Amino acid sequence: MTYNFNSRSGHLFVIAAVGILAYSNTFHTPFVFDDTSSIVGNRVIRNVANFLTNRTGYDYNPRRFVGYLSFAFNYWLGGLNVVGYHIFNLAVHLGAAMLVYFLCRLSFQTPVLQESRFARTAPLIALVPALLFVAHPLQTEAVTYIVQRLASLTTLFYLAALVLYIKARLAQETEEHGFKKFILLYALSLLFVVIAMKTKEIAFTLPITIILYDYWFFRGSGRRRLFLLLPIALTLLIIPTSLMETGKPVGELLSDVSEHTRAASMSLTRSDYLATQFRVIVTYVRLFFLPWRQNFDYDYPVYHSFLVPQVYLSFLFLAALLCLGSYLYFKSSTKFPRAENSHQHVKDGRQQSISTSEASTAELRLMAFGIFWFFITLAVESSVIPIADVIVEHRLYLPSVGACIAVALAGLLVTRRLSLSTAITIFAIVVGVLVALTWSRNSLYADEATLWLDSISRSPDKPRPHSNLGYVLMARGQLGEAIEQFNTALRLNPAYEPAYNNLGYALSSMGRTDEAIEQFRKVIALNPANVDAHYNLGAALAKKGLSGQAIKEYIVALRLKPDDIGARNNLGIEYDKLGLVDQAIVEYQKILALDPDYVEAYYNLGVSFQQKGLLQQAVKQYQTALKLNPEYAEAHNNLAAIYGMMGLLDQAMAHIQAATRIQPRNPFFREHLAHVYELMGLPAKADEERRIARTLTRDG
Repeated sequence: MTYNFNSRSGHLFVIAAVGILAYSNTFHTPFVFDDTSSIVGNRVIRNVANFLTNRTGYDYNPRRFVGYLSFAFNYWLGGLNVVGYHIFNLAVHLGAAMLVYFLCRLSFQTPVLQESRFARTAPLIALVPALLFVAHPLQTEAVTYIVQRLASLTTLFYLAALVLYIKARLAQETEEHGFKKFILLYALSLLFVVIAMKTKEIAFTLPITIILYDYWFFRGSGRRRLFLLLPIALTLLIIPTSLMETGKPVGELLSDVSEHTRAASMSLTRSDYLATQFRVIVTYVRLFFLPWRQNFDYDYPVYHSFLVPQVYLSFLFLAALLCLGSYLYFKSSTKFPRAENSHQHVKDGRQQSISTSEASTAELRLMAFGIFWFFITLAVESSVIPIADVIVEHRLYLPSVGACIAVALAGLLVTRRLSLSTAITIFAIVVGVLVALTWSRNSLYADEATLWLDSISRSPDKPRPHSNLGYVLMARGQLGEAIEQFNTALRLNPAYEPAYNNLGYALSSMGRTDEAIEQFRKVIALNPANVDAHYNLGAALAKKGLSGQAIKEYIVALRLKPDDIGARNNLGIEYDKLGLVDQAIVEYQKILALDPDYVEAYYNLGVSFQQKGLLQQAVKQYQTALKLNPEYAEAHNNLAAIYGMMGLLDQAMAHIQAATRIQPRNPFFREHLAHVYELMGLPAKADEERRIARTLTRDG
């Protein structure tokens, strides 16, 4: 029995198997870092209709509409169950790897490469970059860190657009009756260009890549090319137009983290950022070839001059890479006489090779294209547009496609004189090592605290990893350890706003409200427009019973962020406390206009109606709250009270029993249950419930 080394289905199976093995330990990885604000706390994605039947989803982030639509579908299918999100992310990664395979395979069918000495073994050759791409540990951040699906999904659409364009051009070139097929494939390619650009801004370079590919691998008149490429070139207007609509700096819009989690503001000029990026790109190259000391949160130096040795030496290295790409391109244009048996073939288990002088060097053009792809696709985030984080690994996801292609072709040329079995063995070892490194890297994501501890070990002097580790510890109730991390972050950077906010929250949770208020005021002194600080200060003041001052802070927070539902809800509660019930009702109704599924607003609205004596309206609100959350104990309790006042004792009993079942150690509910038992003429049971209530109060 012989194995068909050119089997497409077999190759796709291998790609999928390797990818699944490398990411087999990620399916239960929790949400981390910006996943919290972009997915867990993002109410827009909780209703897929926001993206399909109204403009809410589009208005939330028109630049990345498609990416957030995918999160909405995930939420629709499984809520916040992380398994579904990870399955989707892995499927996107596998799809992208398979498109890398098809990109290389189709390239050997183009007019330039179809005469290559490697054309007959193109399917096997195409498997190499696809496996490098799917197994490389640098991809973990774009695959395992859920919100960075924005990078991997854009790459999927980017590759799909290019592959469809190639297929369209091949249909146009080779099929006599391929016009309809060409039109269909071309239209689909154009559609995927638009979709990619509405997923993430890195797709801006896609028309440039398609144009470059067309000129390098296809032939045709200038007029014909203009007809084909002009519609694609016009899509370059999509992203700049979307960016201009926002009115915000481009660097802020391209930032990889949300406003409340990014580093303290750091003024970066365009020249500083560009100088730093020369060094960053060299680091990316090093990580591609030697993926060790990966870091979720790099503490990377910013360079302010091109004359610093690290910068100009990096520039020279990158210039040499570009020169190599140019040399390979021009070398590929040179044709040599072909011998009769000049193609590579397999005989008796060995590759029969020929010297460069006996064959075309056209395959070098694909290697050159990989090098140019790497630099072109980095241009959006690694050029002159300052972004808060100068280096993050998921920015290499799209550029690594070109790197994998170039390295695969280089490896093929180096090993072409080896036997096929030897070459496959060497490559299998390389892929095996990459899979092991990827699996190991993914294991860090299983626990967010471990992920931040790893970052701290590599970036000990950066405040953000300390602050974020503290946040994780605080969420777990380890307040003392959390405060230590917040203080460390502030020692490293006394102007780091998130650490003050987090420290204040931890102190408030420990009952040290005055100290918490001091921390929140420090944030506001540093940045009066910090919404979280005003919100937290309002909550702390409310905790001290200072409703009037709390209301002022909530109003400021809402002036800064009118759709902040938490601030509006708390504002309504404070109005209720002051007896300003009508004003509270207005706030709750505004919340429900923003989010019709916000359970607490229905409950609070019911409380307000109950205070006004509008019992039927209160009942309606409580019932809606229970429809959305049947385990809302307080809503059951308040309904029981109203039904008791109405003399509907059976209904009152059902609801107070439900409240007691949900919170069996709540003494107030036990007292209420005792009261209902008395109304029903069951004094013994009433006495038993009061005895339990006294015990719970004493123990509490």
